[in-house]
Amino acid sequence: MEEDSGIGLRLTRERLAVRYPDSSSRVEAIGPEAMPLTVFVTAFAQHAVRAFEANALDYILKPFSDERMQAMLSRAKQRLWQIRDHRHEQ
Repeated sequence: MEEDSGIGLRLTRERLAVRYPDSSSRVEAIGPEAMPLTVFVTAFAQHAVRAFEANALDYILKPFSDERMQAMLSRAKQRLWQIRDHRHEQ
């Protein structure tokens, strides 16, 4: 599955595993306001609260459906448009 939103969001559904020991310290170093849009895709539900505390856009549990992925893409596009509009207002 691949989708191009037209506003700089491109997602390809492939297998990717990234492990970040102590990722919360990275979020603290960057600061929640400066964090890029982040979607966690994992099989571990127990980390969801920490992800949203770090301003995650979404938290998707594996296995996930195409419909769930589409919902996340819609949310991401909406947030990107909000960010763009906010920057143009300043």
